[in-house]
Amino acid sequence: MLASLPAEPAASSFRRVSSNVSNADTELQQKLVPQQQDIAAGTAQQLTPETNQNQHSFEQQAPKVTPVPAVETSKLSGKEAAPAISVLCRHFTLGQLRSDCPSRVEAFTDRLEYFFKHPSHGRVHMVMYYRDFGTVTVKKTCLVFKIMTVLDMFTAHYNPEEPQHMLSIIFDSAKDLQQIQQGVQQGIVAYAAAQ
Repeated sequence: MLASLPAEPAASSFRRVSSNVSNADTELQQKLVPQQQDIAAGTAQQLTPETNQNQHSFEQQAPKVTPVPAVETSKLSGKEAAPAISVLCRHFTLGQLRSDCPSRVEAFTDRLEYFFKHPSHGRVHMVMYYRDFGTVTVKKTCLVFKIMTVLDMFTAHYNPEEPQHMLSIIFDSAKDLQQIQQGVQQGIVAYAAAQ
């Protein structure tokens, strides 16, 4: 003997769920209508964590932009104000791009910094943390290295998964190269030891 299940309980439970949803929608609309009226009237109350604990704002706040200080006083990592090593260079490559605009190359304990002249973005402040370094090699007076992350302003010119895409800095002298190479190696070793 086959017993059939009544269709009514399932339908009524669906109605209960949908009525709960419609009740929640109604409550949300009741909360938002006065806020929308205040906004239209120009008397909107500033939402703060103290006054708005249970309300949700659907508008996203604009992110606060903090200007980056000049390289000489850069404290991007918050650890130091002055680089351990600083030398002047004139030639840089990044993937398929080349820059012949002079810049100081500065080796900090956790990163390498310099400026790269991008054809459409102008002068770009390059900050490469040692934690992102892949291979590092030296060829005559050139430091060649790979950054293992995507570089935001260079996505069309640099792909970390492409073996031929590398970054290079050509130094004026072997002494300058040796100083920066030593700083980079110390930074990579320090990062690996901290892990």
